[in-house]
Amino acid sequence: MLEIEQFSAKAYSDGEVKGVKKFSIGYGHQIRPNEQYLLTATINKAKGMELFASDLAPLETQVNKGSKHALNQSQYDVFVKFGYNAGTGSLAKVLTTWNTTHDVNKVAEHIKLYKYTTKNGVKVVSTGLVERRAAEALEFVKAYPKSSLFLAVGALLLARTFFLTFKN
Repeated sequence: MLEIEQFSAKAYSDGEVKGVKKFSIGYGHQIRPNEQYLLTATINKAKGMELFASDLAPLETQVNKGSKHALNQSQYDVFVKFGYNAGTGSLAKVLTTWNTTHDVNKVAEHIKLYKYTTKNGVKVVSTGLVERRAAEALEFVKAYPKSSLFLAVGALLLARTFFLTFKN
């Protein structure tokens, strides 16, 4: 996951949630209300790794307890990466899709819905999130044991995502 998350020694603006500006530090650790000291701190990579590990633990627990169907390692990793970036509420919704349908394509489509960021109180499509979600969706589909059919479908989903992104 660290290949996706870049390290920042200082806090940076990281979007809005319900009109409240959020800040992150390290490898994407969202600063909590009881961590206000991090807004002005400079941290090293070791502290960033500590924060990262503390953020992953509850996501791993959520995936382990929340999935009613067996996951292979790649699918598990997709859920944890998605949850780290999109949050536990979004992860719960995507896990519900997995649990109710057990359909990798429906999960992939659901993952790709989380492509918005909030700027100045307005939800806008983020090109970075479109690309990230397309990669996560493809990885989830590709990881399915019946891979030949699903690889073809995954490639089509990825191509469709990029086409729709640039068409709009």
